[in-house]
Amino acid sequence: MYLKFYLPLTLSQVQTVLAFILSILSIGWIFFLSAIIRYYTLRRIKRSDSVPVMEAVLPLNLVDVYNILRSKRTKLTVTICLLVLCGLALTNFDGIIVVNTIGFVETCRTAVVKTSAQITTENFQVAVASYAETDAILQKRNKSGVPSGVLVGQLPKDSRWKFDSSFDVDPYPWRSSCSVYASGETNVNLNTSILSDLTYKNGSLEQFLPEVHSQYGFRNGSDGYNFNGNSFKSYVHFNRSNGDTNSTATGSLILMIERFIRGNVSEVGAGVIDRLWTLRVPEENRMPYNRNNLSQSEIVSVPIVVKAYACEVTRVKEGSQGGVNVLGDISVALSTSGDLVGRQYLVAQIKGTDDTILEYTPEYWASYIEVRDTMVAKDSEVSARIYLPCFTVDIIYIILVGTYFILFLVGTAFWLRFKMDDINVPGSVVSWAVLACGDEFDSINTAEFKYINKNTTE
Repeated sequence: MYLKFYLPLTLSQVQTVLAFILSILSIGWIFFLSAIIRYYTLRRIKRSDSVPVMEAVLPLNLVDVYNILRSKRTKLTVTICLLVLCGLALTNFDGIIVVNTIGFVETCRTAVVKTSAQITTENFQVAVASYAETDAILQKRNKSGVPSGVLVGQLPKDSRWKFDSSFDVDPYPWRSSCSVYASGETNVNLNTSILSDLTYKNGSLEQFLPEVHSQYGFRNGSDGYNFNGNSFKSYVHFNRSNGDTNSTATGSLILMIERFIRGNVSEVGAGVIDRLWTLRVPEENRMPYNRNNLSQSEIVSVPIVVKAYACEVTRVKEGSQGGVNVLGDISVALSTSGDLVGRQYLVAQIKGTDDTILEYTPEYWASYIEVRDTMVAKDSEVSARIYLPCFTVDIIYIILVGTYFILFLVGTAFWLRFKMDDINVPGSVVSWAVLACGDEFDSINTAEFKYINKNTTE
C-alpha cells in the first residue's frame, strides 16, 4: 500500500526532501522521551520529595546508555534505554528507509494530449535492412501496450505514449487482428538441403516438408482468400569436431510468411492474411550440414515443432492516410523482421540458453510494417494518450512520519504541563550537572572537580 503524488522533480531530489523531513521529525522521538521522563519525575518528586537521578536522565547516545545501564538497571532505566536505542537506530537508518520506501512509477496514470506523431502511408514496398528501426519500433510498441499484431495508423513521438484504439486505430482505414493458426509437433524426413542459404530462393516448403504440409496445410487459404505467395528462410548453428571435415547442425529454425488476398485492396471490405510460420528442429537433434554443396544433402528423421499465426488486415475506410501497404514485399519483410528472431536463435544456440521460446510472432511482423509505412511520413499534430509519472510513498514511511509527528504533539503537551509547575526538573546529563553546580547556568564554567582519596584519613 502506498500514496501517489506528482512533483516536477527527479527521484533523487524527492528522496532528499523527504529524507530531510524525516530527519527533522525524528527529533520528536527524543523530545517525547525527554518530556515524558521529566513529567514523570516531577510527579514522583511531589509524592516522595526525591527521585534517583539515573532514573530521571535521558541518554542521548550509546555512551550514555552504556553508563546508565552499568550504574543502575531498573525496569524504568532499561525501558528508557531501549526506547532511546530504537530512536537512534531509526535516525541512523533514515537514508535506507527513504531509498526503500520512496519510488518512481513511470506509468502512474494517463492523459490525452496533443502531440507530434508519424502517420503511416501506403507508399513504400520495402524497408531493406531496417533491423535497428524495426527493433526500436518493437520496443516502443511493447512499452506502449499495443496488442500483439495490431497495426496503428500513428506513432506518437512522445516516449510516454500509451496505446488507445480510439486515437491510434479507429480514425484510420485498416484493422488488423492476429490469432494462432497452428501449433504442435510432428516427425519428418528432413532433406538437409533445406538448411542451405541458397535453398529458400528456389523451392517450397511443401516440397521439403511434406509431413508438415499434410498435417497443418501450407497454402491453405481461408474462405474468400486466394494464395498470393510465400517466402521462407533457414537459420542454423553448426560446429565441427577436431579432425572432422563435415559440419553438424544443432537443430534448425525455419521461418516463413504466406500471403492470401481477398478482393481489391483499394476497396472497403478487401483483406489480406499474412500467415507467420515458425518451424524448429530441437537442438539435441544433430544433422549433417553441407552449406554450399546441395549434392551432398541427406535425409534425416527428426521432429519439428510447429507454430503459426494468422494476421488478417481488413480495409474499413477509403484513403491512404494512416493506412498500410498490405501488398508490400514479404521476402524483405521476412529477411528483416525474421532475421531479428533468427539472430536471437543463433545467439541462444551459441550461449546455450533456451531457444524454445523464440518464434516469429505478430509483433515482429507488425513492427516491420510500421517502419516501412512511416518511411516518408511527415510529422503531424494528433491526439494521443500518454503515461504520466508519479512518485510513490510506501505506507512504512507514512506510518513513521505520522508516529514522529504524534510523539512530538504528545511531548509538547507534557512539556507544557510541567512548564506550568514551579519545579524545574532536569532531563539530561548536562541539566543535572548545571543543577549540581548552582542556580546560575554560567557557574558550570567555573565549577571545579576535586579529587578526595578515600584511603586518606583526617
